Amino acid sequence: TAQATSEFARLVLSHAALSSTTAATEQQQQQQQAASQLTLICPLNRLKLEIIRAMRLREVRETVERNAARRKPREEAERRQRAAEAAQRQRESLELYERERQLEKQREEARQAERMRQHEEWLRDQQRRSGLGRYSGAADDDDDESTSSSSSSEDEEEDQARPVASGNRTLERERRQQEEAELKRKLQQQQNAAGGRAKAKQQNERLRNATKCNEKPPRSAAVRRTPSWPRPPPKRSVAAFLAEAEEEERLRRQMEEEWRRKDEERMRRFRELEAQQQTVGAVSKAAVRGAGGAGKTGPTASE
Repeated sequence: TAQATSEFARLVLSHAALSSTTAATEQQQQQQQAASQLTLICPLNRLKLEIIRAMRLREVRETVERNAARRKPREEAERRQRAAEAAQRQRESLELYERERQLEKQREEARQAERMRQHEEWLRDQQRRSGLGRYSGAADDDDDESTSSSSSSEDEEEDQARPVASGNRTLERERRQQEEAELKRKLQQQQNAAGGRAKAKQQNERLRNATKCNEKPPRSAAVRRTPSWPRPPPKRSVAAFLAEAEEEERLRRQMEEEWRRKDEERMRRFRELEAQQQTVGAVSKAAVRGAGGAGKTGPTASE
């Protein structure tokens, strides 16, 4: 019985040792399996992260390209609209200037017609007065002589004033024609300068593109034979559009300022010419009156 008990105890102990050894072995195997799984999972997770990052980058790039593709026609339409608005403003300013010039010309013609009418009325009045003075005192020869001398002096003054007025009108007409020709020449120069700047900009773009093409490495014959897609036109920045709009606005203001200055100068010259004509008319009237007074007082002194 004691031997059986000891044998049983030994079997129990060996079984316990074997169980513990088996458990330790299984635990070690599980740990090794978990470690191997971890070593496999980490590269897979890293690969998944890289794939996700690449997909996100591609989505962002596609979004940026789509936005750029949408923005490009909009920017082109805005640029064309600004160019059309600038051209419309220029046309409106030119039309306004032409209307003002036509109105000023009509007013000048009306003033000249009014002055001619007044001058004709004054001449008829003077002729009527000279006729009354000539025929009212027909019995007095001295009065006739004084009247004839006053009328002759009046005719001389009128003949002297008429070439002066016609010469002044001719000078004013020539001056207006010269100013209009100068203004048209400056407008043509500004338009030519704007066209030259646009052509120079296009030529610079072509040269820049040609330089970029020449700087690229030579390709193989097979690749060179393959058709290439047309290159998109170079993108212009917002600053370039703003600079162009500011330049157009500056040119428009400069033209308006020049037109205003020309109008003021023309009005000043017209006022000076009108004042000169009034002065000449006053001097001629004073001379005629003086000649008439001298003719009237002459016979009295002789008597």
